[in-house]
Amino acid sequence: MERKHGYVPKTSLTNVILQSLCSAHRTAKAHKFLTDMMEKGCTLDVVTYTTLLHGLVQDNNFGEAVKLFHEMRNKGFDPDLVSYNVMVHAFCKAGRLDQAIGLLNDMEGRHCPPSIVTYNSLCRGCFRDGRVDDALNMVEKMLDQGYVPDKVTYTTLLHGLCNAMDPDSGATFDTVIAVLTNDGLAQEAVSILDEVLHRFSAANNGTVPSGLVRGFKLLRKIADKGFVFDIWTYNILISGLCKAGRLDRARSLLAKMVERGYTPDAISYCTLMNQLCKVGKLDDASTLFQEMVNSGCTPDDVTYNLLISWFIKEGKVENALKLLEEMVDLGYAPNTVTYTSLLGSLLNSGKTDKARSILRDMLNRGCALNSVTYNTLLEWYRKEGKVHEAVRVLDEMLQKGYTPTVQNSGTLLKWLCEENCLDDALRLFDEIINKGIVADKDAYSLLIDHLNKAGRFDKAQSLSSQLISCTNLDQIIAESQSFQEFEKRVSKQGVL
Repeated sequence: MERKHGYVPKTSLTNVILQSLCSAHRTAKAHKFLTDMMEKGCTLDVVTYTTLLHGLVQDNNFGEAVKLFHEMRNKGFDPDLVSYNVMVHAFCKAGRLDQAIGLLNDMEGRHCPPSIVTYNSLCRGCFRDGRVDDALNMVEKMLDQGYVPDKVTYTTLLHGLCNAMDPDSGATFDTVIAVLTNDGLAQEAVSILDEVLHRFSAANNGTVPSGLVRGFKLLRKIADKGFVFDIWTYNILISGLCKAGRLDRARSLLAKMVERGYTPDAISYCTLMNQLCKVGKLDDASTLFQEMVNSGCTPDDVTYNLLISWFIKEGKVENALKLLEEMVDLGYAPNTVTYTSLLGSLLNSGKTDKARSILRDMLNRGCALNSVTYNTLLEWYRKEGKVHEAVRVLDEMLQKGYTPTVQNSGTLLKWLCEENCLDDALRLFDEIINKGIVADKDAYSLLIDHLNKAGRFDKAQSLSSQLISCTNLDQIIAESQSFQEFEKRVSKQGVL
């Protein structure tokens, strides 16, 4: 299509370009492209606007999304179900629930029936904001209108209710799961629900919030509709049991998954392994890891990094190194945290040759060094007396915006002064000050003393003046045993 403004793409091509830009999170570019197409007279449709709306919401640019939504309506485009769902999700995500509910009413007034996606977004948003009754109203309304709840509805309701309960009441994941795993056996579910409510009542002086009763009735109603579990739902329940400290029940649920024909995935195993490690049951986690491998479920990089990290914390470096070798053989790359933890552990145990090998492997793989890595290397080089290597690491970390820890800074500052690397010491000192870290009087005294010894009196005097400007002299006097001691100390440092 050729016009006086130049080539104008068809609407379908415009939408494809917008989709591509939004997928790459280039929403500013996408917005400009849309504006240009409008100026050129390109024909737009509701899909055009919805595509950009979705991109803006994905990038958390809610303000621009709201403006675009109003612009779309002002230009005569009626939002469709997808547009409404995008904006309902946006308002819920931003915590603006009243506006999200207002959109639901608007949809119904414009004869645009909401979908299960609409209700799930609203239900999740209400629970997140602590509005339990409003969340339950959404679920009841959904059921009354004939919608079939999906796994999102189910798990949203589950999490919302469990978060609303007192964790000390006993009515937590371990009892609620019994309701949810009965495969539609309504009578048995009723008896378990009664038990849950009774336990909650006993723990709360005989009172049960009406919202909790409503919520459990809704869970039972959904269960009676023959809700079918899948691996995703089981993983959420295992995670909930782990958070509640019910590890035996989580282990049992993992076994029950297999009995019912489901194959646990890496997430199923990793969730339970992590919690076992947290409570000091590393041997049990290792056993579960072997069960995972034997079942044919290949551990992923997250699983390996997790176990290696815990082995290091427990001082089992050899076990960690064995897992690292196995992990690399499978083609997985250890992350920065894993490498750094191993590096620190090896250095602390005096295994410097292996530490060098780990560091080389880390650098060869292009694994980014973080603040902990740099501080570990600084401490290592300081202990080995390798001042030039330490200065190189210091330069690199400062260029990348990292600062040595307070403990490392003081030790390193003293070492650099003793090695007569005063320029490097001053750079480190300036960086500490620029980062807003308050340097103590000992640091000033150290530098002033070494600068004076090196004959750099001007710089020493400059630091002395800086000390006066940033120090409360009354506090120094109060800390001194006598005013005479104060005069002697300050005069010696060249402050007066």
